[in-house]
Amino acid sequence: LDPWLVTLLYVVGGLLGILGIPIGARLTNGWGRRPTLVVGVSLAVVAGVAYFWVPPDRGLLSFGLLAASYGVFNFGAQAQGVAERCIETELFPTHLRATYAGWRSLSEAVARCVAQFSLAGLVHGLGDFSLAVSVLCLATLLPSLAVFLACAPETRGAGLEADTIG
Repeated sequence: LDPWLVTLLYVVGGLLGILGIPIGARLTNGWGRRPTLVVGVSLAVVAGVAYFWVPPDRGLLSFGLLAASYGVFNFGAQAQGVAERCIETELFPTHLRATYAGWRSLSEAVARCVAQFSLAGLVHGLGDFSLAVSVLCLATLLPSLAVFLACAPETRGAGLEADTIG
């Protein structure tokens, strides 16, 4: 794509993503933290995988599909982020929140490194980047959601000083 179209793609996709914040907040408060996070993550992963399967040589159709998948990815990520931040602040007593945030950040960094090396190995083995992204994302989505649903309680309605882990 021409550079100006790529810029437009990121602007359009970013604007759609911003809508994930207020909609995610409404869903988080009305529907619950856990379902909002699960739907947001699922949307982001499926749209992220779809982004890599958009055919590159279809002109404006390619642009539209890239913008839509990038926008849905951002929307899901932002909605999920609202629910995640609520869970983080409500799940732990005040004195443990910074400790949790630090361990979560460290875990995410390790997971990103493992994902990059895994992706490189899959690309080498499968011979196709889009297929490798799809396999890695889809193979890790369901187990990740299962662990989350098994371990994280619903914190909607809990006060900030509540200890929902104890």
